[in-house]
Amino acid sequence: MKKILIHLLKPLSFLPAILMMYLIYSFSAQTGEVSGALSYEVSYQIVETKNEVLNENKTYDELAYSASSIEFYVRKAAHMTEYCLLAIAISFPLYVYGVRGIWLILLAGAICVGFAGFDEYHQSFVADRGPSVRDVGIDSIGVTAGILLVQAFCWSTLQAGNGGGDGVRACISTKNRLLIDYHSFGSLFIFFIFSIVFVISCCYNHKTQK
Repeated sequence: MKKILIHLLKPLSFLPAILMMYLIYSFSAQTGEVSGALSYEVSYQIVETKNEVLNENKTYDELAYSASSIEFYVRKAAHMTEYCLLAIAISFPLYVYGVRGIWLILLAGAICVGFAGFDEYHQSFVADRGPSVRDVGIDSIGVTAGILLVQAFCWSTLQAGNGGGDGVRACISTKNRLLIDYHSFGSLFIFFIFSIVFVISCCYNHKTQK
């Protein structure tokens, strides 16, 4: 009975991922004016909080200027955060279904980046918005970070769970799984570094175009 219940509940592990996709899609459905106003409001709250904490005593105009100067970076940070959470929400259920190592990276990455591309295409039908390859690249950084977190968490849990030792066979099996995780973790980390360089170059280009 317990096994039947587990099999029935396992598909529900994908529910957070579906909800996260809906949340991202709903944000992308906002018009450029609404989305821009929301980004500016968040940016203003950040600089206003900083002003109060550090006692900078800035005027409203100075706060408005500071908010405008960081708005681009706030938007991109929001992109990365959304897709980091999406990657986590997708990777954990895949891990539960037995997807490990490089296959977890490829499958979760393909789903998340594919959804990012679809979401950018969806924005081409929204007023005052349009698709951006750069945003897909930035989203990919969030995806990479999310998968890295899941890989690290599951790796540490697996290592701790086998700390007592269940015999030579279990030990060898664990070492093989950990070896796969080491390799996949390393390749994903390299991709993460290249993604960071990509975003820095995008931000630099944005700054020079102002």
